Amino acid sequence: MSIDRTLAAVLRGEASAWADWRLEGATDEKLFERAAWHGVTALVAHQLATTPAGDGCPAPIRAEAERRGAKIAAQEGLVAHELRRVFSGFEDAHVRPILFKGTALAYSHYPQPSLRERSDTDLFVSLRDFTVVENTLASLGYE
Repeated sequence: MSIDRTLAAVLRGEASAWADWRLEGATDEKLFERAAWHGVTALVAHQLATTPAGDGCPAPIRAEAERRGAKIAAQEGLVAHELRRVFSGFEDAHVRPILFKGTALAYSHYPQPSLRERSDTDLFVSLRDFTVVENTLASLGYE
C-alpha cells in the first residue's frame, strides 16, 4: 500500500490502515514527511488515538505521531493567544474582520483547532478600514 493510501485510510479511521503498508518501501520517516506535506500530521495523531486506525499501528509510529501532534497543539496555543491579541486590537479600533479559509475551518469544523494545520490567518476587512487595520497591526508589532 502506498504511503498516501495509508494516510487516507488513517484519516478515514479504518482499522485496516496498516495492512501491507510497507510493501512499496515505505518508512516511518517517509510517512511523516508525507503527512507534513499534506498538513495532516496532527490529524493523523488524533485519528490514531481516537479511531480504529490506531489498531495495528506500529508502536514507534504511534509514539512519534503523538509527539508531533502535541508539538503542533502547543504551537496552536501560541497562535490562539496571538489571534486573541490581534482581534482585541481590532475590537479597540472598531474594526470587524471576517476570518476565512484555514483558521475559520479550524475553529468551526475540527474537534480542536490544532487539527487543521496552517501557516497563516486569512481575513477580510472593509476597504474603508484598511488603513486602521494597517495601523492596528503596526501598533502590535507587525510589519
